[in-house]
Amino acid sequence: VCPINLIADLAALTRRLTGVNSLSQPVNLPRSTRYYAAVLALILSFVLGVAVFDAISPIGLFTRALYFGALLGFCGAAAIFLWDLFVQRNGWCGHICPLGAFYSLVGKFSPLKIIFKRSLCTDCYECKKICPEQQVLSAVSKDNSDAAIVISAIECMKCGRCVEVCEGGALGFALTLKTKESK
Repeated sequence: VCPINLIADLAALTRRLTGVNSLSQPVNLPRSTRYYAAVLALILSFVLGVAVFDAISPIGLFTRALYFGALLGFCGAAAIFLWDLFVQRNGWCGHICPLGAFYSLVGKFSPLKIIFKRSLCTDCYECKKICPEQQVLSAVSKDNSDAAIVISAIECMKCGRCVEVCEGGALGFALTLKTKESK
């Protein structure tokens, strides 16, 4: 329910409607950047005695802009939109956001998982097209046995978009304590 997801989704929609291709990215930040940003925010918060991330967080800026009409919040939202549209697909959420790094670490141990059943897959790959973190669905393109596979990549937000578009019912939610993909 992060408000920045709305901005990232708007950038993705704009990219699809206009044909803008940000996949030839002039900047390609590694996904680990957000973990470094989270550690840096924690260290600075400890040293300075204030919640550093909250002061610069686009979520906080955007929320304050809605409440107080602050121009800075809207500028931050516009910057994220333009970054996601022209520079790097899912650039903020997938590569920079320290809060997203924290959520992915916590979500890794969540009992709610996405399960993939190869025997039901129609190989349409609509799930990979819609997924904001396409690499988490690597098991979908592999030739696996009929056993159910737990999609347990740390980047999976469990948004359910892949489940919604899966016409064959190969993807679904399940409660499990497994954290590794089963083979």
